[in-house]
Amino acid sequence: MRWYNWGGDTANFAGQKHPAIVPLGLSFEEESDLVAFLRALTGEPINEALAVDTALTELVVTKAGAGTGTVTSNPAGISCPTDCIEQVSTNKVLVLTAVPEAGSTFTGWTGVCTGTAPCSVTLDSDKAVTATFAVQ
Repeated sequence: MRWYNWGGDTANFAGQKHPAIVPLGLSFEEESDLVAFLRALTGEPINEALAVDTALTELVVTKAGAGTGTVTSNPAGISCPTDCIEQVSTNKVLVLTAVPEAGSTFTGWTGVCTGTAPCSVTLDSDKAVTATFAVQ
């Protein structure tokens, strides 16, 4: 279960996630406490369509090493080092490609990817990958 800080009024919600919505990162115990609190506060079941999103997973890309380069995804979304985190529908597949800048080499993936070839990631859960670049 993933809870979000909605950060807006319902007049502008229109059934779509607003950019101000960010994951709260609650533990299982904190989620249980929040559900109990909301039910006690309102006296009714919470509107889970607004508070919970179980259909999203997150990919986090980290760059390592002394070299420089870019990691992009297909379909578009990741363009690291600028945008290194992407939330997508569960089970979506992203293909990651690492491209070193002049004077650097891409030495490989760690995490959910291995080797140096473009990496296909099925986001059936939150995942993380590191791309390492070395100076030539």
